[in-house]
Amino acid sequence: MGDKQKELSTFVSAVCTRMIHVFITVGIASVLLTRPTVLRQALNEQNFLQPVLFIVTAVMSLALYFMVSFMDPGYVKRGDPDVKEIKLIVDDEEDEDISIYEVKKMNFHDWKIDMSKSNNSEKMRILSGDSEKKTSPVQCFNLEPDERCGLCGLQRPMRAKHCRECKHCVRRFDHHCPWIFNCVGERNHKWFYTFLVTEMALLGWGFYISITGYEIGDNSNSWVSHNILLVLVDIFIVVLFLVVGSLVCIHTYLILQNHTTWETMSRTRITYLKGVRDGNPFNLGVCRNIFTFFCYFKPYDWSVVYSKSSTSFSGSNGSCDDSGVDSDEQEFCEITIDDA
Repeated sequence: MGDKQKELSTFVSAVCTRMIHVFITVGIASVLLTRPTVLRQALNEQNFLQPVLFIVTAVMSLALYFMVSFMDPGYVKRGDPDVKEIKLIVDDEEDEDISIYEVKKMNFHDWKIDMSKSNNSEKMRILSGDSEKKTSPVQCFNLEPDERCGLCGLQRPMRAKHCRECKHCVRRFDHHCPWIFNCVGERNHKWFYTFLVTEMALLGWGFYISITGYEIGDNSNSWVSHNILLVLVDIFIVVLFLVVGSLVCIHTYLILQNHTTWETMSRTRITYLKGVRDGNPFNLGVCRNIFTFFCYFKPYDWSVVYSKSSTSFSGSNGSCDDSGVDSDEQEFCEITIDDA
């Protein structure tokens, strides 16, 4: 029941956030079109070019917003050609490798809770689902700690990270954006950036339009009564422009460097970046970085770029460490299973 309530709460929050975004965009555009601004004057003179361009830009901004909100950001999926399932290497007569997905045909979160509350013998029974079977030790997973995701039960491609909100590993994970209620990753990062640039242009244009609509009053009270809506609109525009403009600057830098927000903020906790002395092993040069970001639509094999990098690495001995992976993903390094 708790999970259903959480999912309902998340859904309601997502709907409310998206409706607020629509309300702000439509509200600002409506005020600029109805007050005596250059847009209103153009409509009165039947010069529709500027109003139509402004409306089209606003609609484009909303379309990009919903596109990045609902778009697959680059989920790591079972069946992807470069993805393997995490397998438990069972020490039995048949020597079969059993994937977590095959062993666990139940909710992973519930199983994790059961495991945390159980002793070793109970863990063996829970994992197999049969208390009558004999137990035998299980070796560690068939993938290196920094390659696997215990929450998804899948191989984690380089630069991917598990998002708890989306409950998926995301390729070239950048961050989870609460405003769009979606992750920003390899597939939708370019569209997220396009949305930010479009939104910044729309806000700048809207501010210019708004200042052309201020009326001169006989006194301060008269001036406020005539221009209160435009004042409120300008406050909203300035605040949003500062936020969006900052994001555009940050992501422009990340694009030019072929870096991500997660890699920048968690550099010391990510295994493949820990041993890097300086620089960025994924930097292909400004032109190739831009081309790869905007023009490459298939999953990119970053391990090839990483292996070709001349940067020196150290301390990568394959042990279970904090590689940007949450602790409960690593707890599955030592598991026992009932022998068939």
